[in-house]
Amino acid sequence: TRNSVWLHIFDISREKALRVHIFLAYSFLLTVLTHMLCFWVVYSEQGIFPHDVLAVVMYFPLNFHAKPGECSFLSCLDPEYQVPAGDNWTIPLMVYFMTVIGFPVFGILTHFSVRRINFELF
Repeated sequence: TRNSVWLHIFDISREKALRVHIFLAYSFLLTVLTHMLCFWVVYSEQGIFPHDVLAVVMYFPLNFHAKPGECSFLSCLDPEYQVPAGDNWTIPLMVYFMTVIGFPVFGILTHFSVRRINFELF
């Protein structure tokens, strides 16, 4: 707001606070993107990359189950050994949220030039 308590506490102008806010927002988006890419690198190293980014039932973590197509003689006899068994659905949910909603809305639609052209939407 124009008369925020934080502006008076830190003794800064509204314009400077707005620049800091924009910087923090883009830093957050960059941090989230870096975090997602680091997880994709881990999936790629484990050989489960495209599946675990797009599936809710994941192979990750590989605690009890082998990578797809890799098993020992006794584990290949067990049909449940080669199926995804991870129950962590938060990673695909966050990937879907950030790629479908997060980056387009928070990264593109809030950009200054887009907001100035379509000011009536904001």
